[in-house]
Amino acid sequence: MNASPTTLTVDQLCVSPFNVRENEEDNRDVGRIAASIQARILLGQPGLIYPLVVHPMRGNETRPPAKRKWGVAAGGRRYRAIVGLIERGELPADWPVDIRISDLPDAELIELSHMENKLRRDLRPYEEYMAIARQHKRGTGIDDIAAHFGQTRRWVVQHLRLANLAPEIFEAFKTEKLSLDNAKAFAATEDHEAQRLAWQRFKHEPEWNQTAKTIHKMLNVGDEQLEKLLRFVGEDVYRQAGGRYELDMFADEASHRGRVFDAALLRKLSEDRLQALRDRTREVTVRPDLKFEPLPPKNQFGQSDNSLEIFPAEEDGRLQLPDGDVIATIQVDDAGQDHIRFWWASRTAQARATKPAGKKPLREPSAALSSRKGMVLSRPADGAAIAPSGSNWRSGDHMAADQLLRDGDGLTSDGVALLRSLRRAHLREMLVLEAQRLHWGVALDAFVWAQLRMQLTRAKPQDVGMWGLVGIDADADGTAALVGESEYAAELERVKAWPAFTLPDLPEAFDAFKRMPWTEKQIAHAVLAGIALVRSLDADGYRVPVHDAIAQATGHADRVRDWWQPTAGLLNLFPNLKRLEIAVPFVGLATTASWAKRKSAEITAHVLKTLLGTSAEIAGDAERAAAERWVHPALRLGRAASADAEEVMEAAE
Repeated sequence: MNASPTTLTVDQLCVSPFNVRENEEDNRDVGRIAASIQARILLGQPGLIYPLVVHPMRGNETRPPAKRKWGVAAGGRRYRAIVGLIERGELPADWPVDIRISDLPDAELIELSHMENKLRRDLRPYEEYMAIARQHKRGTGIDDIAAHFGQTRRWVVQHLRLANLAPEIFEAFKTEKLSLDNAKAFAATEDHEAQRLAWQRFKHEPEWNQTAKTIHKMLNVGDEQLEKLLRFVGEDVYRQAGGRYELDMFADEASHRGRVFDAALLRKLSEDRLQALRDRTREVTVRPDLKFEPLPPKNQFGQSDNSLEIFPAEEDGRLQLPDGDVIATIQVDDAGQDHIRFWWASRTAQARATKPAGKKPLREPSAALSSRKGMVLSRPADGAAIAPSGSNWRSGDHMAADQLLRDGDGLTSDGVALLRSLRRAHLREMLVLEAQRLHWGVALDAFVWAQLRMQLTRAKPQDVGMWGLVGIDADADGTAALVGESEYAAELERVKAWPAFTLPDLPEAFDAFKRMPWTEKQIAHAVLAGIALVRSLDADGYRVPVHDAIAQATGHADRVRDWWQPTAGLLNLFPNLKRLEIAVPFVGLATTASWAKRKSAEITAHVLKTLLGTSAEIAGDAERAAAERWVHPALRLGRAASADAEEVMEAAE
């Protein structure tokens, strides 16, 4: 093979008959390669990293030099990309194409094409991570790397975490002996010693147990008990005592993404705090000998015996405990809040204390002790519902209400729970019967009204009688500046002003909603669905196909630019080079090349004018129309799934 590169023009080239790539979809899909060539030209670099490998076509020996043809044996897709750029007027027809002439025989040309196409592939993940790490080690800051790639700071940190795994773990990932999910689990910590210890154990686990969850457990990442103790002690207190805490940058749930390095220290701090609570409780109850037990007394079924719980009265800032064998418990819930409760040590102790005067009614509960808010347990207000609780420990309101039911009806806590479930079952039955008789909408009205009441007025589940199924705010994602005025925002504000969401009397508010016209209720349905939508993109890893189906079903999938216009804020999310690439199809390569020398704000202004159709440099009417309908590929809705993942590096095409 001749090692001396030279150049030819496109009219002197053709696809070699020995090129083995025959897949037409791959052959046609050269848009990303063309963009790569344009980007390199904008930066003043050679358009091609590697020259095309060509060979003389048969019959050249009888043609004059100007008429000779050269077949592209390796680099056919790059050749097609260049042809497309010339046909669109973005490159001149005589643009010099770097080539390397091969003198291989026909069979070896076929082998060359076969190997070139077989080896063509995307960058392996580990290669991308290593590239980011090398860039960082050479002095480029995390924020600069993020801006260059149009990514978040967290994305860069994740790449650095993976690139900086302990060498033996990185090698296992590199050779595909370790999955990406498991590599991310090891990268939850930067501690190589901890990674290695976990790796040695992990390798000997049975295959079914070689999961990210197993790795997290070995590393103490997201340990629920330690996370709870950290919330109880306070992260600041733990850190001030010398404790280290590290975030798992790959975790989705913020409440389970930490690694406590110094578990022994955390447990000591927790015990110190518990001891302070015990001392304070003994002081407030004037019972210096008060015993504390880790768990409440049990009944015959092994469950907490709630009939033995004591609700002390408060007098002059003191809690009045009865005489007899009384114990206390301190329970820490998942949020790190402590709950102090009092109990008879046993049924015998309770009987002894009450026997001399016969059976005495228990005092009406007035307060319970809390280290943060003092006396917080009081009799629930008449007619007030009790907040549903996902905690293993009942709230103070539950305890007070259960005590009143025990006093008035003799119900145990289990009995209360059963009757509450039965009442809900009756209401469910009524809703279904109403629907079967084809009466319109009580169930739907109740559901939509309750969900919107919680979202728009901060009503609680116990107020509206339903669990909240939507966990985000209606306008909490901060996109207003990018979206501008919208029908959704206007309708949301209008719905907020309806009597159904402003009347303080909730039954009256629900009745107002039920009586609204169906057309208005349809707006409420749409607003609620809009609030409930998760965020997605038409991009690998963020694609939600049902969003495209929903968009198609609305009949408005192709109308985005009818109500939305690109903004400078949106364009500034992308680095300068990507902004220029957006404008190339509409104003041409030469124009964007002249913009590339300007300041970032000026580039944004030029590109924005292009997309709004107001730039005088737009190539023609067709390009202006296309610019005025432009939507970034990741934002498109209602169309088929995106094309394949990003194309391989131009050098490997």
